[in-house]
Amino acid sequence: MVVTRLSKYLLAVMFVVLSLGVLSLGSSANAGSEKPLRVVLIPADGGTSNGTKATFEPLFTAVGLVTELDFEIVVAQDYTSAVEAMCFGQADIAWFGPNSFVTAYERGCAEFLAVDVRNGDSTYRSGIFARQSSELQNLEDLRGRTIALGSMQSTSSFIYPLAMLINAGLDPVEDLDTVRITSSHAQALQTMAAGRADAAGASFHSLTKAINEGTISAESIQVLAVSSPIPNPPLALNPSLDPEIKRRLRDAIATVHEHPGVSKTMIRGYGGVQVDRYETEFDVDAYARALAEISGVDDELKVRLMRKSSGG
Repeated sequence: MVVTRLSKYLLAVMFVVLSLGVLSLGSSANAGSEKPLRVVLIPADGGTSNGTKATFEPLFTAVGLVTELDFEIVVAQDYTSAVEAMCFGQADIAWFGPNSFVTAYERGCAEFLAVDVRNGDSTYRSGIFARQSSELQNLEDLRGRTIALGSMQSTSSFIYPLAMLINAGLDPVEDLDTVRITSSHAQALQTMAAGRADAAGASFHSLTKAINEGTISAESIQVLAVSSPIPNPPLALNPSLDPEIKRRLRDAIATVHEHPGVSKTMIRGYGGVQVDRYETEFDVDAYARALAEISGVDDELKVRLMRKSSGG
């Protein structure tokens, strides 16, 4: 068991180095002001740079106008790589999911920077979806069926959907035929839409994006379950950043929506949607409280799911 855990740990570190192209340790901001701040994003749109990166490039262009700081934006290999990039000093700023943020925060690798606000709200929801043509009407109907989920580190495409199944009285391992673990919200939804799973877990943001991009038809999807509100995925700072740079970043991102040289369309958040602003004064403990609601999705359950998916 020790060897297995060590191997997984070393592989995670290798992924960080290879996927982010890091040649030396240490925060880029501490290496000299002429170097750009490195921004690492979790792969919310399937791990490609075309979706997630495109969402945040306008925002950091806007923040750069206010602060005169430069930014280098990369999409991590996976959620774990984003956490390790912060913990090994290879990222200055990161955009996390709630679960990965709490992991990095509790390890002392991340400080809260900001969360996006839209229509006065800083929360989103997870859902379990099925094809409209299926016979499914509720979660109980998933007994003996197949569900597709995203990354095991994803709050709204893995953890919350499993918690909703458990709260409905289902054991995801014993009562479902198969749990397909994919790499993203988008892949989970596409697996369901293509008929390779009866249902899928994903955020409503991801479903909306898939509908807007034409990969899924709104008329073909039904909602089986909706989660309680989840705090939006936050932006975080590396604790080792220079305090003055932290101050400049917090001041800038809190007011960037008011800057005369910044278009409102540049202020975007989770799912690529235009948001009203970013909030830097936020109850960070709200993330831990949200995850406490889904404590039934623990390491033991994840191990059981992995054994089931591997035929063990």
